[in-house]
Amino acid sequence: MQLNTSPPLHVLSFSVRTTLADLGKYGVTVPKQLYAEAALLGLLVTGPLRWRYLGADGRRDTVFTLQIGLPVERPAHPTEGILFSFEEWPAFYGLAQIHEGPWELLHETYGKGIEWLLHEGYTIGPEARESYLNVDLVVPAFHRTEVHIGIV
Repeated sequence: MQLNTSPPLHVLSFSVRTTLADLGKYGVTVPKQLYAEAALLGLLVTGPLRWRYLGADGRRDTVFTLQIGLPVERPAHPTEGILFSFEEWPAFYGLAQIHEGPWELLHETYGKGIEWLLHEGYTIGPEARESYLNVDLVVPAFHRTEVHIGIV
């Protein structure tokens, strides 16, 4: 486990108020749409897909803000009529750890990270992020996700 700061990101972004129980609605559809929009605009994708959880507390029914961001280059010209917005996500400090395997087991990785942070005397912040380093929808055991738990 490692504490680090993720640099700021320029992303093509989708945002919604949702719950952990409803995350499945966004897992494949929104990323496909973000990649299609980036291609339509001729933008270079500059990093892996990111999910940003603002106000999630681990309970399945708590409503929080989910942002799904695709890091892209800044457009050379103003864009209008696009499906998503461009945003600057700020730098982010916290515990980074790698989760390998199905996303249904992500809660175990979060649990270990939160336990370690609390044991070390850190205060958990209101934000967490995930970077999808490898996605394999046929063999979920090959998923590789960086989990980043914010601290204050």
